[in-house]
Amino acid sequence: LLKPPSRLDELNGLLQEAVAVGKADGARLPDNLIETINNQFLHERNLDTTSSMATDVMNGRRTEIETFGGHLTRLAKRLGVPVPLSDRFYAEMKKQGL
Repeated sequence: LLKPPSRLDELNGLLQEAVAVGKADGARLPDNLIETINNQFLHERNLDTTSSMATDVMNGRRTEIETFGGHLTRLAKRLGVPVPLSDRFYAEMKKQGL
């Protein structure tokens, strides 16, 4: 996920969009949430583990794209919060049948 380095920028963009949607929906999120997630991802993760969605793809199972990406993009649209990066990732994953 860290190669090329632009992937980390994409991750941050996705996190920023998700936080914006959450806040617009009334969630009380800590101001340092993205920094905390980045720190955990970069310094505290187990390199032998992967996400449940990646595991689903590797094993030919249906993914949780609707639960995560679909819900976020639909909620963002309803709330009027622009999420262009999330929209692009969600559309691409749907196009690939994930």
